[in-house]
Amino acid sequence: MTAVVPLWVPVATALAGMGGALGSQFLSHYFAAGREKKAADKKLASERAYIGSQLMIILAGYRVQCHEFSRFPVKDDVVLPRPKAPDFSRVKGDWTVLDGVLQLRIHRLAFLRTQHNARLAAVHKEHGDGHAYLDVAFDVYQKLVGECDGIIQALGTLCALPSPWSLDE
Repeated sequence: MTAVVPLWVPVATALAGMGGALGSQFLSHYFAAGREKKAADKKLASERAYIGSQLMIILAGYRVQCHEFSRFPVKDDVVLPRPKAPDFSRVKGDWTVLDGVLQLRIHRLAFLRTQHNARLAAVHKEHGDGHAYLDVAFDVYQKLVGECDGIIQALGTLCALPSPWSLDE
């Protein structure tokens, strides 16, 4: 019987050692992966906040210009210049941290502006700067205001940022 115990002791010790080594390697990998994921999430959130804040400020400025033009496209019988499309080339950072649909909506603003300006130019050519022009100017630029509002809200949600106007309160 004493000969049987010494045979099992090294086997049990070896199995326990292997189990301990594998277990410690698993736990080490598990916790390292968790730390890496937290660091990656923190970097993503930081990058989103950085690019989102720049975009929100540019969009808020464009929104204000569009809103003003929609209300007062003509002053002293002179057609005012239409707001220029926002310059997103000034935005620094990695755009890929944003959702693809959101990127599309942002870049689509220039296209919408071009379409709306063509419609407005056609109305101005046909009807002058009368009521039809004022109505169309209000309609198309309020659509741009609504699009800017939607993008700003989506950016705020994605980037965990407050509305640019809430900072005034």
